[in-house]
Amino acid sequence: MRKIILLFLVLLSAGSLVAQPLQEKPPSQSYSEIASTFSDRLFFTGYKKEGNRMISPLSALLALSMTMNGAVGETKSEMLTVLTDSLYTSASLNAESETYLNSLRQESVLDISNSIWMNDAFQISPVFLDSIRTNYQGVAQSLDFQDPSSAGIINAYVKKATRGAIADIIDRTSPDMLMYLINTIAFKDDWKEQFSGSDTRDGTFFAEHEKKTVPFMNQEKQFPYLDGDNHQFIVLPYANERYSFVALLPNKSISIRSFLAKYEDRPFSQMLFDWAELGKETLVRLSLPKFESRYQESLVSSLSTMGMKKAFTPGVADFSAMLSSDQAPLHIDEVLHKSFIRVDEEGTEAAAVTAVMIRLTSFMPRESVEMRLNRPFFYAILDMQEEIPLFMGILDTP
Repeated sequence: MRKIILLFLVLLSAGSLVAQPLQEKPPSQSYSEIASTFSDRLFFTGYKKEGNRMISPLSALLALSMTMNGAVGETKSEMLTVLTDSLYTSASLNAESETYLNSLRQESVLDISNSIWMNDAFQISPVFLDSIRTNYQGVAQSLDFQDPSSAGIINAYVKKATRGAIADIIDRTSPDMLMYLINTIAFKDDWKEQFSGSDTRDGTFFAEHEKKTVPFMNQEKQFPYLDGDNHQFIVLPYANERYSFVALLPNKSISIRSFLAKYEDRPFSQMLFDWAELGKETLVRLSLPKFESRYQESLVSSLSTMGMKKAFTPGVADFSAMLSSDQAPLHIDEVLHKSFIRVDEEGTEAAAVTAVMIRLTSFMPRESVEMRLNRPFFYAILDMQEEIPLFMGILDTP
């Protein structure tokens, strides 16, 4: 009898184990690794274009991650492949995005906001909206897209969210547009070691095709610094040491794009963090140009090159999870990216906005070294704590 009872208990225990819901496996890579990989692919897809370029891969990643929640089937799989190398499920990506955004709650230096602006002629899926509100701290608002004032409402939000750095993102709304999913990032902080205005002097910046006289900020201080066989690398911490500005200057005989080409198929962002970690405190006579740059780019071509094709193809894209009922076929009409950066004696101000537009398809002290950033160079603003690139750029000419 005792054996029968024991057997019954074992079978009961086994049954209860089977009845438990299967837990999703944790992601095989951290969010910082996923974000860095996406950053590298997006940056290097368009880095050969001449002229100044500055994008926020994180802004694009968050805007497209929100959009992914409305995708179904192959459209969704393709987006996850491009955004996470297929290493994350949609649930994992949402959860990791939420965790990162929560890590910024007490930050005053960096503001990230997410929003959805919806055509009030359509019923948007409450499940889709809940995922945006919960995982991306997104705000949602319905507007009459036939009313010309709707574009002004959206642009006013963007201007406020970017602290006035970017005034607008769309020209107008139209009734055949279902929604705009918008991410904004605003960064502003002082240098830990500020430059003195009295040390700012005009100098020559040797751009690729011209020479230009611009103001250079100068100081001689201790900075984390590395010099390789063919480049110099410096880290300029901000007052909030979670963030740093880094600059990479090739030797005179190498153009910045030729130098970067060697790292096109390597984990470039991770190398930036590794170099920042390896940098030795060095007395540097630093000359850094004051500059201000604005940039605008459609990311459709870059994302298509990276493998996100179905999402942009009318009649093929499937974003039916965005609607309460299958009212109309949808596709991504545009992914518009705008950025701004200003570097001066006090510090850095940078901002970016990414708008995904969904359209209805049918409708130590040692000898001093010198680093003069007086020719095209790469720069980035890094979240040192989470090891995620916030902004990545090339300054062709100040």
